[in-house]
Amino acid sequence: MRPSLMDWLARHGLPTWLAPDYAAMVGLAGLLGAMSFFWLARRDGANRRAEGRALLAVYAAALAGGYVAEWIRVAPLALLQRSTDPFFHVGRSAYGGFLFGSLAAALVLRRHHLPALPFLDRTVPLLGITYAFVRTGCFLAGCDYGVPTSSVLGVRFPAGSSAATSHAAHGWVPVGVESLPVHATQLYEAGLALVAAAIASLWLARGHRDGRAFATWAALYAISRFAIETLRGDIDRGVALGLSTAQFVSIGVLMTLAVVSLRRARAARAARAARTARTAARAARTAARALSATGAASLVALLAFASPAPAAAQTAPQSEFRNRRVELTADVGAFLVPGRFAVENGLTFGLDAAFRVPSSGRVRFQVGAGFRGASTYDATHLGLRVPLGIGIGVGRFAEIYVGATLGYTRILFDSPYFAGVNAFAGSLEAGLRFTVSSRVAIGIHPFVFGLYASPDIDTLPTYEPKLLTLSVAVP
Repeated sequence: MRPSLMDWLARHGLPTWLAPDYAAMVGLAGLLGAMSFFWLARRDGANRRAEGRALLAVYAAALAGGYVAEWIRVAPLALLQRSTDPFFHVGRSAYGGFLFGSLAAALVLRRHHLPALPFLDRTVPLLGITYAFVRTGCFLAGCDYGVPTSSVLGVRFPAGSSAATSHAAHGWVPVGVESLPVHATQLYEAGLALVAAAIASLWLARGHRDGRAFATWAALYAISRFAIETLRGDIDRGVALGLSTAQFVSIGVLMTLAVVSLRRARAARAARAARTARTAARAARTAARALSATGAASLVALLAFASPAPAAAQTAPQSEFRNRRVELTADVGAFLVPGRFAVENGLTFGLDAAFRVPSSGRVRFQVGAGFRGASTYDATHLGLRVPLGIGIGVGRFAEIYVGATLGYTRILFDSPYFAGVNAFAGSLEAGLRFTVSSRVAIGIHPFVFGLYASPDIDTLPTYEPKLLTLSVAVP
């Protein structure tokens, strides 16, 4: 894309160096990101000398980690070919840079006996700026392009670009011409990274430096990256079982954040219990002193005046959530068809209402009805479904969900040359849900396998992981 921008600048009498290349965008990202970080560090009164060293380690580790992650990905191919060539034909992994950089920061700060979470929170604006500029650089370089699209969002990459070369190799366009219109997935990711940083920065504005901002950015980025990967058209980024390497990492990041959040909630609950015990002990000592000073009569008066009413027994939010009878659930995820290359991948969305039947203290059954939709760049799926499920509590804040779904789907093709078709649909799924309160739970269902059947499409197996579910219990 940069050559087209340079041609436009030349035609209007402007210097072509105004069109930045990928390296310039990376440099600008590092400079502006560091400025935002040190502004926050100065405002927070942090140890800027030590955190500056940590930031330098982040940049070095992110650069190295981007390559190391790609080398790990192509290692099986290198062993199969008995050659080192695959190691010299890879780019850099954004996730590799993110994970290695975060680990490097934690190690450096530990050496200086400083907490890592405030530092990671202060990197949130840096992360938004970095991913926005670097992905814009990818757009200018023409890498990481999307699948073809006939929508108004499509952009054409010039002749000689990765997209044009790939499309010519498939016979879609003649050699030496620009590509088909494709999704600008690089710009999608750049914009969503900035939006994630803006949302996560709300924690910074409220004064929180306990890891919430960093975790929020990581979760939002993982969700958006998983969705964007379904629109990617470059085939050299690594795909297994219908998912790209980045999608597997996204699932891992979300599950790690969920586990860490659960552990922190348990630690906070234990701390509250300890504070309550200490308060009760102080009250007992005060009562004992009052007894020794004023006698039993004064103690009776003290108890009558100061003793609180018996508190209701507290139950875990997960237990309260499970005991409610009606549940509304919305979900978003991916639509992947690993066995039929003529069927395009896309996104799914759904809305269900279910009635629960508790079976025991930790197990419940539920049955419901709902709507399901899927969207690819060449078709839209609209259907009704009947979900059946079992929820098994595995802690105060978590449960395993296993379910099956039966339904009916109408597939509408964007092309006027193909009529819509009907199909019966079914799926099996498993995942985890975490209660936020006694009425709200969020979850991730990475194992959702579907099957469509009709005389028009025969049988179509699919993989439809739900990246995010939001459940609200109705009294």
